[in-house]
Amino acid sequence: FGAEVLFTSPTVPYKVRWKDGNVTTLEALDDWPDAAQLSREVSDILEPVVDIEVVTPREHVGACLEHLETARAQQTGIESTLDGRSIIACAAPWASVVDGLGERLAHASRGHATLAVDELPRYEAADVAKVDVLLNGEPV
Repeated sequence: FGAEVLFTSPTVPYKVRWKDGNVTTLEALDDWPDAAQLSREVSDILEPVVDIEVVTPREHVGACLEHLETARAQQTGIESTLDGRSIIACAAPWASVVDGLGERLAHASRGHATLAVDELPRYEAADVAKVDVLLNGEPV
């Protein structure tokens, strides 16, 4: 159609719980606390987590569970249906969901898995860190 398209990485709004009790949202990676602040002033980094359900044929449950584990999803339940499918309930970091989890699950199940995502994330303490990539000593 002749339209120019700009692709950007999706942003995930992390939050910082400071030791003084305040909570602030990190809108950009530049807002991330530096190492000194992390050790002295930060109580927790909070990550958005969503509830998800994966519906897949039973024969693909193992492959889907492997992808969910890689995505740091915490399984909260699994049930089988009468038509040969399984429903896997999990809590997953929003960052994993927007980073292509649905596509990876579909690939692992040969196109049969579906992913349903709860719209409202909650924030949980997470063991995450910002990684700076340097090229010739300059951040990229």
